[in-house]
Amino acid sequence: MTFDPKGFTEVLLDVILFECASQPKNKYTFRELACAFYNSLLLLRFDSNLNSSSSHVYIQKHKLYTTQGLIQYIHSLHRGGNNDYSPYPNHAIRKVLWNSFDNDACYDEEFVYLRACSSTEVDNFFSNYAEKVPSAFHDYIAAVVEHLRDCCWDEHRGSGGVGVVLSSLAGTLGVAKYSMEHNAHERLRRRQYLPDKIARQTSFSQRFQVAQMGREYRERVRLEREYRERERLERDVRLMQKKKEEARRMQMEEVRRMQKEKEDQERERILKDMRRMQKEKEDQEQERILRDMRRMRIIEGYKANQQRLLQQQLQHIDAPHLADINLYLNELKLQAATADTRRNVETLRQTLETTLRTHPRFRNAEVSLFGSFESGLSTLTSDADFTVSNLMGLTIEPIHDLARALQLSGYGPIKTVADARVPIVTFTGQGIRCDMNINQPMGVFNSQLIHAYQKIDTRFLGIWFGLRSLADRHGILNGKNRYLTSYALTMMLIVFLQDVTSPPILPRLQQQSTYKMTTRIIDGYLCAYDKDARNYSELAAKNTKTHGELLKEFCQYFGHTFNYATQEVNPRLGVIRNRSVKPPPRTLTDSRLKDWSICVLDPFIADRNVTGNCRGINVAVIQRCFRTVHDALVKDDIKKAFKV
Repeated sequence: MTFDPKGFTEVLLDVILFECASQPKNKYTFRELACAFYNSLLLLRFDSNLNSSSSHVYIQKHKLYTTQGLIQYIHSLHRGGNNDYSPYPNHAIRKVLWNSFDNDACYDEEFVYLRACSSTEVDNFFSNYAEKVPSAFHDYIAAVVEHLRDCCWDEHRGSGGVGVVLSSLAGTLGVAKYSMEHNAHERLRRRQYLPDKIARQTSFSQRFQVAQMGREYRERVRLEREYRERERLERDVRLMQKKKEEARRMQMEEVRRMQKEKEDQERERILKDMRRMQKEKEDQEQERILRDMRRMRIIEGYKANQQRLLQQQLQHIDAPHLADINLYLNELKLQAATADTRRNVETLRQTLETTLRTHPRFRNAEVSLFGSFESGLSTLTSDADFTVSNLMGLTIEPIHDLARALQLSGYGPIKTVADARVPIVTFTGQGIRCDMNINQPMGVFNSQLIHAYQKIDTRFLGIWFGLRSLADRHGILNGKNRYLTSYALTMMLIVFLQDVTSPPILPRLQQQSTYKMTTRIIDGYLCAYDKDARNYSELAAKNTKTHGELLKEFCQYFGHTFNYATQEVNPRLGVIRNRSVKPPPRTLTDSRLKDWSICVLDPFIADRNVTGNCRGINVAVIQRCFRTVHDALVKDDIKKAFKV
């Protein structure tokens, strides 16, 4: 049903007149009536529960909140109100002159005369209000009357009646007798009252039927009351259940919170225990290292004597031979990457980092260089190795996310090797072949350690390129075929220059004083060494041998002296000694230990053998290669030594 603002305003006028007539005085100025309309306008306009009707627009349009506007509106009506239930016909609302004196001041005001209504007129008014006024107006009228009683007629209550909460207006207060619910019950009561009236005017049988109808009516009323009571009880039960569920939910949240706190405390306790155990382990390792170093000092004299004997055995090699070897090694050093190439690789690293950060999942990515370009052992044809860290929001296979990001950035051709031990993406950038993996900081730190060693003495590069060339041409520099890797060969060279040469050329960078060390925790391992190579230049200068002599001594040692079955190359301690690390089980189901035919340990992961994949026949080939090269170099047969 459409809300009629005109009809509502006319009904509101009749109700205001009726309420005013129920008060002690019977004369009201038009100013007072206009004030009532003004307060009604404010309520209907600014109350969010009542402003859905447009009645306040109608009141404001006709200016009923002013004296002149209200007088014109009343005179425009055919009678005093809109409905024939109004107890005030046209002649009852008269405009007269009322002179009142207050503090000797005279005011001429227009007023209306409203006589008091009889009880019959009051009953007829509310009966006709319930029957003839549209139900849509009832709750709005009830709310307005309640508001006027509070703000305009605060000294009396008009026609009386209690206040109720109007459910249709979201809990707004209103006068019960004007509300829609009350008048709906009133209409029902009046309709059921009619049979009783008829019963008094009919015969006995008819009265009996009417009585029966009355009993049925009362029974229906009783059932209706029971139904409402049952609904109320069910509503209360639902409310109690909702409260219980809320209490249960809060209790479960409290239990989860306490459980989380308990788990956090337990995790913190475990971390503390792990740190304590790690510290104890490090202290024990340090004590063991100190014991080993004391033993090393004891046998140092013995090694020096052996070295002097070795020098005496090599005295038959004449100077021209050494000159030829040194010349060839100098030629091999020309394979090293130039400074321009290294700068190009660094520029590529910065470009890759900037490009990857344009993708949402790589917003905080850091690209680091490792491998030969970071260690300083790169050649003109070496690949550039990169690792990416500080990633977020990746999928189960992040290597594919990295490949997609590189492809979208214009790099290619892209090749993903996802089934490797460390998954990588290969591509070409700025004309340089590149390999990139994810979260491998240990590789970066290893490369930086090698770089620190090779910067100490210039002979390191000559020996390294010589070893790399002869190992490659003799087929023993191939980790995929279970021979030596470049990394393992580098560790063997470093330890040889630390422990075998006399006097030593390289220091033990991982065994220096704590204040000199650069320390990091990577994957749970304590990684530390002295990065400042300038501290050890004088140590290297004490050994005056050429890189050709040192290369021959290396091949002699690993071809004739080193015991592959029982000794280990330990770069962390900088010594070659009897094995101290047990091999791991072969598989999860096979508890037998692996067969390590050669043992070259990692400088930071103490129990990792970087040559663990080498097997017996291949190790024999490696030893035979070093013997062959040594014998050829002794005879100055460079072609045989390097297979050129």
